[in-house]
Amino acid sequence: MKTHFITALIFIMFFSVKVQSTTAEKEEKAVLFAKTIVNKMTLEEKVGQMTQVTIQTLSKTQGTKSQHHELDLAKLEEAITKY
Repeated sequence: MKTHFITALIFIMFFSVKVQSTTAEKEEKAVLFAKTIVNKMTLEEKVGQMTQVTIQTLSKTQGTKSQHHELDLAKLEEAITKY
């Protein structure tokens, strides 16, 4: 009984170390991938990624609760192509 317990304990310890090293490797690859992409981006692209465009930004008028929004196609095109 004692040997089964020790064997199981060793197995669990080995498995947990293996999982931790695999997770660390994946995380390291993900960080490297993200840094590579960010380094290729221009400043304007980085700012665009940080910008949250709302429906009011793309509307012809400000609009109210009772008034429907009407999209301004020029603003929409600029938001998609520029940001």
